[in-house]
Amino acid sequence: MNRSNRPPTPQSLFTRIAPWYDFVNAIASLGNDSRWRRETAGLIPRHKEQCILDIACGTGGMGVALRQYHPHADIVGLDSNQAMLEVARKRRSSFYDRLIQGEVEALPFEDASFDAVVVAFAFHDFHSSSRSLTEIRRVLRPNGIFACMELSLPTDATTRIWYERFLNTLIAVRNSLGLRNQGHVLDEILNSPNSSYLVALAAASGFEPFSQSELSKGIVTNYSFLQGGAE
Repeated sequence: MNRSNRPPTPQSLFTRIAPWYDFVNAIASLGNDSRWRRETAGLIPRHKEQCILDIACGTGGMGVALRQYHPHADIVGLDSNQAMLEVARKRRSSFYDRLIQGEVEALPFEDASFDAVVVAFAFHDFHSSSRSLTEIRRVLRPNGIFACMELSLPTDATTRIWYERFLNTLIAVRNSLGLRNQGHVLDEILNSPNSSYLVALAAASGFEPFSQSELSKGIVTNYSFLQGGAE
C-alpha cells in the first residue's frame, strides 16, 4: 500500500488533545501502549554510556520505557508540537535529560551525536520520509540503531479481515457522532502501509535492516535498522 493513502495526523489535532493524549492512547491500544513501548526500548542494546534520541516524543510515553531499560543513558526528546512538549515537561521531565522543540527534517544536532534513535507511532506523519531518514542517519553514530514502532494491519488473512471489519464499524460510529477529527487514528490504522514499505525506504536511505517483529497479532510492528557506517 502506498503511503499517500494514509492520512497524516494534523498538528492542530495534537495541540487540542495534548492533555488527554495519554488517556486516548491507553484506550485505543486496549491498555497495550506501555508494553509496546517497552518492546521498542528493548531493541536498543544496553550500554553504560550512550545517547538516545526520542523523535516525536509527544507527551513522553516512550521516555518512560527508555529510562526503564537504559537508566544511565543520556535521553533527549524532540517534538515539533509545543503543546505536547508542555505535557511532557509537566509529567515526565524526569525521564529525559533534555526536551527540545524541533523538526525531524532538520534535526538540531551535529553529525554522529547519538547511539540510537527511536520513533514511535510517528514516522508516517513526517512531511518527508526520505528527508527524515537522511537526518536520522546523519545524527546516528556508525552502526547506531534506529528503532521504529508503527501501526500496522495483521498479516494473517483471517485476522486482518476481522480487524478491518472492526475498524470500519468504529469509523461508521465515529462519523455518525460527528467525531471524524477526534477519531483520526482509525483512518491511520486502516490505511497503514505494509511493512515492506518502511523497510524499503530505510534501505534506500542507507540503513541496514536488523530486525522486524509483530506485536499483538500484527496490530503494531517493531523495526530496527543499523546506521550502516560511512558511505
